Amino acid sequence: MEVLFSETEIGVLKDFARQNRKKVPQNLGAGMVTMAMLAGYLNRKNDPPPGYKKIWEGYSMLTTMARTYDLALHMAAQKESWFHHNLKGRIQHKLSPDWICTE
Repeated sequence: MEVLFSETEIGVLKDFARQNRKKVPQNLGAGMVTMAMLAGYLNRKNDPPPGYKKIWEGYSMLTTMARTYDLALHMAAQKESWFHHNLKGRIQHKLSPDWICTE
């Protein structure tokens, strides 16, 4: 699967499969079917393989979901960095009760 999908896309596909109680894709073919399922392909027992339209729509949804996830991680890391740089010392100073006597 690493040939076609990024690490984030593989994670999104696996999470989607788990949430919908489907088999977690282990190979490229199963990953393509799971990707088509993002676009509404039902994958019933007697269904033909997904067509190019469902594959394209699924790939479009998958890339959007993966990029959104990456962006959220990036923004969370920036926020954490800003927090540590600007506020951490102040909050720790206010939270460390030097005046509490433990004796």
